[in-house]
Amino acid sequence: MYIQTQEEAEDSRNSGIARSVNHADSVDDKWSDRAYCLLVRYADMQKETGRKFLAEDVRQFAARHGFKTPTSSKAWGAVMQRAAKNKLIVKVGYAPARSSNLSPKCQWVSA
Repeated sequence: MYIQTQEEAEDSRNSGIARSVNHADSVDDKWSDRAYCLLVRYADMQKETGRKFLAEDVRQFAARHGFKTPTSSKAWGAVMQRAAKNKLIVKVGYAPARSSNLSPKCQWVSA
């Protein structure tokens, strides 16, 4: 059985995230830019409380505010990575995600 190297796994992850967000943007022009603006708003709210959150919490916030759902929720991965790269949010560990049968997902706090 072949197991990918760390680099191969990261490349596969990044490629999948890019495909998802590119598709979301092709279906709904500038979806990822609007999603990022929504994440900025969410992060600002969480900064006041210091509350930790998962991407699924951001997606729920988006849905409650009428934000259009992308064809794949994986498109949010690019939005979260962009926010981390811009130091808007910081990964602090992992927590079980209700949206994926409690598998561990990145846990974030606002920077």
